[in-house]
Amino acid sequence: MSKRFFLVIIGMMSLVVSSLSSAQALEEMPVITLNDSNKEPFTTKDKDGFLDIVLTEAFHRIGFRLNTVHLPPERGLLSANEGIVDGEVNRIIGLDNIYKNLRRVPEKVRDSEFCALSKNPAIVNTPDELNKQVVGHIKGWKIYEKMMVGSKRVITAHSPEQLFRLLKINRIDVALYDCVEGLDIAKRFNINELYILEPEFDQTELFLYLNKRYVGLVSKLSKALRDIKEEGLYDNLYREKILPYYKNRKKPY
Repeated sequence: MSKRFFLVIIGMMSLVVSSLSSAQALEEMPVITLNDSNKEPFTTKDKDGFLDIVLTEAFHRIGFRLNTVHLPPERGLLSANEGIVDGEVNRIIGLDNIYKNLRRVPEKVRDSEFCALSKNPAIVNTPDELNKQVVGHIKGWKIYEKMMVGSKRVITAHSPEQLFRLLKINRIDVALYDCVEGLDIAKRFNINELYILEPEFDQTELFLYLNKRYVGLVSKLSKALRDIKEEGLYDNLYREKILPYYKNRKKPY
């Protein structure tokens, strides 16, 4: 055996050992379980969505392996508050005032563009006009529950898929949802012309919440998220995973 060949074999063996060691270290990390009610392109079944990658990396940096479950939004909040799961992904500010066992991670996860989606572009997205329409949103989405308080023409759905089925068969005139996720679901449901009603809602900051027993992780996780943004990983993933959905957004989808 030549010396060069021998060195190649040793190098390959070192890589294998290093990979096995890394895999073993990952397996030995404590697991933290969050409820995640997001859809593609933020989270996917293959765990390669925008938030899948960002949050997996953030938790890995503080020594945890991330596991996600997919409970309905309202049940997810209650489960996180009761400690059945360890926290919640992607929620508006202020929920810790309602769910007393939750602690908000100060560094935002992302800015969400909530929007009103309809097949009828003539509908104006104002409270007075929406109250004249049959409007649907998902049970447990606090921002829309608050917005539509007092309206007598609201239908609540239990899942995004149910919400867009209602829109497709004209049971509702307007679906209140996340813009990017909504456009993706509508495409899968063959809703060929879908409009983001104007004026559009303002962007809303979304945050992670952890059950209070993990309060010691809050500042560490906040720093990990900031570091991911400062290093450029966050922006690179956003350009790859999210921005393509905004091309020609003023046109029907």
